[in-house]
Amino acid sequence: MTKSGKILVASRTFTLEDQNTFAKFSGDFNPIHVDPILARRTISGQCVVHGIHGLMWALDSLFSKTNLCPSAIDVEFTEPIFLEEEVSCSYDENTKKLKITKDSVILSDISLKFDSIFDSSNFDLKRKPVLNSPFDRDINDLINLPSQDFFYRGFMDLATTLFPNIANTYSIKACCEIAAISEIIGMQTPGLHSFFLSASINFQLNKSEPNFSIEHIDERINLLKISINGSSLICKIVAFLRQKPTSGPSLIDLQSKVNNSEFSNIKALIIGGSRGLGESVAKIIALGGGESVITYSSGYDDCLKISKEISDFGGKCLITKLKIPDDMDLLEKLGEFNQVYYFPTPKIFGKRSVDYDKNLYNSFYEIYVSSFKRLVNYFNKQSTKISIFYPSSIVINNPLPELSEYTDAKIEGEKLCKEFNSLKNISILVSRIPRTRTDQTMSLLEAKSENPEDVMLPIIREMPHSV
Repeated sequence: MTKSGKILVASRTFTLEDQNTFAKFSGDFNPIHVDPILARRTISGQCVVHGIHGLMWALDSLFSKTNLCPSAIDVEFTEPIFLEEEVSCSYDENTKKLKITKDSVILSDISLKFDSIFDSSNFDLKRKPVLNSPFDRDINDLINLPSQDFFYRGFMDLATTLFPNIANTYSIKACCEIAAISEIIGMQTPGLHSFFLSASINFQLNKSEPNFSIEHIDERINLLKISINGSSLICKIVAFLRQKPTSGPSLIDLQSKVNNSEFSNIKALIIGGSRGLGESVAKIIALGGGESVITYSSGYDDCLKISKEISDFGGKCLITKLKIPDDMDLLEKLGEFNQVYYFPTPKIFGKRSVDYDKNLYNSFYEIYVSSFKRLVNYFNKQSTKISIFYPSSIVINNPLPELSEYTDAKIEGEKLCKEFNSLKNISILVSRIPRTRTDQTMSLLEAKSENPEDVMLPIIREMPHSV
């Protein structure tokens, strides 16, 4: 311990393997934690560490260096912990605060209380097998949901492997019950679309049957307060029921908006076509009699579903893997096109710090400027003319501090497009599109957004598409 009372407890990087192991221990296999493909369609855009996993790692690390035994723990999950990023854990003896941080950003804020001495060794752990999949509940399912029995559904033997110091400080059974909190939220209530905000855990023996129930629901924002009564703890939870992943428009829904042959001379390459704007463009072009190739980086199943829907409807749509910028050399294998739609993007929202993040700007710049430049230079070598759509953003008109890096990169992209429009074989259409209803723009609270098909249909009509 330093003179200030603060110590660096530990640092680590969580991996997907770590996540899978904790999922086995806790019983919480929510895909936001263990499935990179499905997680990209959630608010985080990628896998995040279980909140309870981060908490238990911090506690176990602290207990390895001290003789502390908190009787109560309050934790706020202020920001997600992402995989493959180094995070640190520190403890302040004066404030009794344990924090998980990434650089200067607090990810988990943990307060410890020492009001009593707790012996958690003498109780029965109620157990059941793991659930096959999380419950896919909406707010109506949760209203008036009765009290549920509380069971531990993980692999108990992993307790001493993963968290030996927690198991030694409290007990193996108590260690399992802490982990089970994650399973209740991630698999049952709210379940599949949960978002964990905070937990207040009090360690005390409970002689009544373990159970959990919803104490309050704020239907305006889908906020839940949940009470958990285990055998060794009482826990108060605050969680959101987050928005479900967006789904693209069906061809049937689009059919009345598109003339049968208005796009019949279009052969389009849609880069980033597995969802969102790209999906809508592929369907609109197909309904208008055109054909397209849609590319994906990791969403093969999503692309295949779109292609099958179009082909079953009598349209033409092929799929291919093309990761930007790694696979740019594969463009020559795709044939010739008269249109290109450019939709690859890093995660737009989710910036953690108020400070300008140069690394974040560079990630946007790589996709919106550098890779796009390579793409245009490639197609400029073709003997035929080609039209390219570059999606800019209406946020340029009304800049937001939290999107400064994104905005700056889009401005640079617009400048590049202006330069390229002087090329002989290249015609670039730039449009500052509004916020649209896609996975990229998903937030905890529903925000006003446009349907992607309504945004893209007039743009496709404006795009030159002569053979």
